[in-house]
Amino acid sequence: MASAARAASSASATSTAARRARTPRRAAARALFGMGGNKAKRSGGDSSGEGNLFDQVTDGLKAQLEGAAEVERVMQTRKVDKKTEYLIRWSDGADDTWEPVENVSEDVRREFEGKWWDACREGDEDAIVLMLAEENRDVRKTDKDQRTGLHYVCGRGKSRAVSTIINYGARINAKDADGYTPLHIAAGYQYVETVAQLMEAGADPDLEDSNGRTPLQLVQSLREMQPKDVSGMSNRMSLVEIERSMNRYMWEDVPVIEVVESKEDGARTMYLVNWADDSESSWLPADQLHPELIEDLEAGLESAEFEAILDQRTNVDGPEYLVQWADGESSWEPAGNLDGEDIAEFLGKGKDSGADVAKVEEKVEERAA
Repeated sequence: MASAARAASSASATSTAARRARTPRRAAARALFGMGGNKAKRSGGDSSGEGNLFDQVTDGLKAQLEGAAEVERVMQTRKVDKKTEYLIRWSDGADDTWEPVENVSEDVRREFEGKWWDACREGDEDAIVLMLAEENRDVRKTDKDQRTGLHYVCGRGKSRAVSTIINYGARINAKDADGYTPLHIAAGYQYVETVAQLMEAGADPDLEDSNGRTPLQLVQSLREMQPKDVSGMSNRMSLVEIERSMNRYMWEDVPVIEVVESKEDGARTMYLVNWADDSESSWLPADQLHPELIEDLEAGLESAEFEAILDQRTNVDGPEYLVQWADGESSWEPAGNLDGEDIAEFLGKGKDSGADVAKVEEKVEERAA
């Protein structure tokens, strides 16, 4: 990390310095003379010797060099009017000061920023947590590939670092140069827990990468690429679990009145669903429906909203229950057509008796005739 201000007041060639906005103004010998990483040492006594550096500068530049100071470390960063400032601790014991980016040399900044990127790329959770707590790191900062720290820790599956960076205000849907979001990265590297963390925190599963793939489509394409033999089994299982995890967050569970019909759509079957919340009917693939709904459609069973069980009887196939439906209809149904909890509730209460049951039974028999 190139240092900002190489001071003339020290003979050390290895320490780094930054310009400090004080009076007298502190300046960098490197910036003034193009001296790279070397420091100039001001000689004492006779300064008339051949090649003496300070014979080649004005008195004003001498004054600037004499005011240069060494950086001990960068303490923190902050944003002021969208511009970055660094809190500098000085080696000469002067008070810490906030300095604009132009006053801090490239090597000082690069060393400070490099610690953050190294920790994120290596998944060093302790270092990440410490830097966020003590140094006010900018979690939205991007590198040359437009990746944030969150991209990297998601690629390592580091749950504590992921949650900490998110809590410090990371852009959870930030895209890198390839269009990958942190969710793309976590899903592609098969980190099930990290995918769940991101989805829970509000990651958008519909964002596409530069190839037009959402995170879910990326997972599906990776699953298709795995060897079909035992060598690809572990990866396939991980990818299937990630797909299920993402689907759990992407879809809400809404009660279904019935599956009305089916149709073929390429290589898969789609089903038209009527929803209990009166929302518009929609076509869904089989993996988004309970298998029993599809079985009922294929068996020709009609779905209806349950109201109550009124009576019980037994025939050669087992028990049947007289069901009152919400639409006013009633019918004898086998136990397999009813919810076990509804049957248990009926049996716990005992049969309803009286004229109401008798009337219902009469209506059922009349329709059967």
